[in-house]
This record gives sequence, C-alpha cells and structure tokens, in this order.
Amino acid sequence: MKSFFQKFLLIGISVTLLSLNCFPQAAKQCVTPLQDGDKVLFIGNSFTEWSGPLPSAIQSIIKASGSNLNVSFTLKVKGMGILKEYATWTSLGMIAEIQKGGWKYVVIQGWRDAIDTKDSQTLEGGGTNPDYLGWPQCQDTMLKYLKVLDAEVKKIGATTILYEPHVGKSSFIKEMSRSHNTYAKLQYDVSCFYAPVVNSWDSMRVRYPATDTGCTTYTPGSFADFLYGDCGHQNANGIMLDALTFYTIFTRRSGATLKPQFLTNMSRPDLYEELASVAYKVGKNALTMNGCIITDTQTPTVPASLSTTNLLSDFFNLNWTASTDDIGVLGYEVYKDNVLIGITSTPKFGVGSLSPSTTYAMKVLAFDSEGKKSAFSTVLNVTTPAQTSIDTTGMLMA
Repeated sequence: MKSFFQKFLLIGISVTLLSLNCFPQAAKQCVTPLQDGDKVLFIGNSFTEWSGPLPSAIQSIIKASGSNLNVSFTLKVKGMGILKEYATWTSLGMIAEIQKGGWKYVVIQGWRDAIDTKDSQTLEGGGTNPDYLGWPQCQDTMLKYLKVLDAEVKKIGATTILYEPHVGKSSFIKEMSRSHNTYAKLQYDVSCFYAPVVNSWDSMRVRYPATDTGCTTYTPGSFADFLYGDCGHQNANGIMLDALTFYTIFTRRSGATLKPQFLTNMSRPDLYEELASVAYKVGKNALTMNGCIITDTQTPTVPASLSTTNLLSDFFNLNWTASTDDIGVLGYEVYKDNVLIGITSTPKFGVGSLSPSTTYAMKVLAFDSEGKKSAFSTVLNVTTPAQTSIDTTGMLMA
C-alpha cells in the first residue's frame, strides 16, 4: 500500500511530465550557405568585438578562399552586454537595426547571463536589475529576452543564430557546463540555429591543457596562454578560432590551407591549420545537430590545362583550370617528379629551387573539405632554360 504522500508525489510527477509533453521542443533552423548579396547582422558584446572584430575575421577567410563571394556583415556591440540590454535599451539601437530588415541571419551572442549574475549596471539608466536573480534563475531571464529579439528577427523573415561563445579561462569547465545547460533550455523553447562555438575552445583545451588558468599566471603553451588576451577576452588567435567555426557554418567548407590577411594579427599563426581542423569539425557538427543535411557525393573534378608563366632557369609559376566540387574545393596538392612539394588553395603555385636546363614532370590533384581527392591531372613536362651569363669583358670599373 502506498501512503497518501507517495500517491500525492506520483500524481505531481505525472502532472509535471504531462505538462512538459504539452510544450514540444521548438523546431531547429538550418543555415544554408551564404550567397552573393546576403547580409548578416551580429549582435553581441566584447566577446564578438575584441581582437577582431569577429565579422572582419570571417570576411578575411572568405576573401582568402578565392570564391569572390559578395556578402556583408554588420556588428552592433554593447560592452559586457547581455540579452536583456540588447532587447530593451533603445539607446543601443539593436532592435531598430533588426527592424531595418534585409538580413539573412541575425547572430545573437549571450554572455554571463548564461552562467551567473552580471555586474549591477543592467538597467539603461543605471542600477540593479530586479529580475536578474543569478544562477539558475538567470536562464529564465535570458530566455525571456531571447524571445523578444527572436520575435523581431522572425518578423523580417530572417533566421536567428544563437551564438554560444567561449567562457572565462579560470573556471572554464564549470562555466561551460552552466553555459551548455542554459543554451539547451534556450534552443528548446526558441526556434533558431544553435552555434556552440565554445566547443571549438573546449577541443583546444583538451589538446593543450592548462594546470594554471589564472588571470595573470597560466601554463605556458596551453590554451589559456594562446587563446586568451586576459581573464576572459579572446586574443587574435581566439577570434580566428571563432571565425573559422563560423566560416564552416556559413559555407560548409573548411578554412584549412587558406591564407587570410587576418593571419598577420595572430601571435601563433603556426596554429592556423590546427585551429581550422578543429573549427571545421565543430562547425560541421553544429550543422548536423540543427538538422542541416550535408552530403558529399562527389570527388573534385580533375585539374586541367596546366601551363607555366614566368619561366626562369630556377623558377616558374604553374597554373591550371580550377576544379569544382559539390561542397567546394578546399585545395590542391602539387607534385614535381612524383614528389609532393606543396599545397595551395588557389589554382596556381610558384615552383622554385630549380636547376637550369632541366625537365620537371608536374602534376596536380584537387581535394575537398572531407578529404576526397581527384585523380591526377595530365603531366606537364617543364624544361627550364639555360642559366643566363653576363659578359663583363671590357666593363669599366669606377
């Protein structure tokens, strides 16, 4: 026999489960690749702006891809901002910016409203925000104002991208756990595309762990060392990791092998290829979890029409017709006499350190973001000219 209390408890649990079933999970939104003329609005705080800003870093990768994709990014920022401020502070103009329309995607970036309380200045006129109650009640506040922002996005026919950024380095695991918990609740109730960019940072944390993650002291060579500029803000290496993740989300391609101009801002450009590899996996997983169907049914077409320009006794430029692929060509492997000598993201390559009057057998293959490779191109035999000598006989010396 069950006691009255046990029966009452079971009834309560049943009612709770029934009420949850009355509110099914919101539909996930898929992000399709950016096309010419598309416009993207970023709304965020210094986690989107510092050492970048993020949209500029993304644009740098797009330009380096050689795709000639003509898209525009707009950034609206409030330092230390949270979703309540984005949604209610008219002085920020973020709602007004959404209402201008013409956006394909509106990227909304949260912050400490996902993990704990924020500093007291959370009212537009100053003072403490009475409905901001700390963890875990902060989740309800964040959800309330995400719904306000998302409603405006839907009015103009755009898609909300819910951007989960990295967290502070000193309590990374704890803060990431809370952040994931909050964003799970947000995407359950709001139909959007969820972009967990923090997962790229976590992958680098696992690869380069830190035993010391203090604000001023940290393990040299760890993720805490080369991704952060201070206790929480990213440096240029960190913003590149974010940008590479968004590049995959926006294009379904990897940023590997590319040479974006933004590389000059990085203190660790040697990490670029690894950052690109991590970002591609996280970006691709984000696309999959949001219901985007990613198919790679083709290998790239074979590079064709190999030719040379600027043929010298020790150097020449090798050129060819670009390959095509259903998910996009990532790069090309260049071979000289059956030996791999380099990789390039564009259909050209400078071949140096050659000998005069020598014939070299050149061939190229293409590969895509999934590692699928084309067949080799037709071999082009290139013969360097004899070395030019300068006759100094009879020259007058000063």
